[in-house]
Amino acid sequence: MIRTLMVSSNLPFLSTLTGVLKENDLQVTTTDHSRTALSIMASQRFDLLIVDEKVGGMTGLQLIERVVSKHPMVNCVAVSTLPPEEFHEASEGMGVMMQLPAKPDREDAEKILVRLKKIKHLMNPTG
Repeated sequence: MIRTLMVSSNLPFLSTLTGVLKENDLQVTTTDHSRTALSIMASQRFDLLIVDEKVGGMTGLQLIERVVSKHPMVNCVAVSTLPPEEFHEASEGMGVMMQLPAKPDREDAEKILVRLKKIKHLMNPTG
């Protein structure tokens, strides 16, 4: 089972994304603040981190940078309103798997699932 931590100061805004992930057997834990997310990450293992653009106390990319420095194998997805080129520049070297639009929908959730399946296959090509 893929364990997911979703961080947003407006969790209902990401409810479609959360619903699709749960429908596909991902375990989703949610929090609305970066400090809480860091605390949760310190005590539990997650495979996927999804962060909103602002997460209480810092930006989503700042949170990803902090998390990846301690948990380099976590896959990260970030909501961002930056144009794709600027987002790439801002997130370069952080290992961000993909950028989501400001209000992710079912199609965006399905894109996450496709990428996760590819990653899982790369890590375990026979399974």
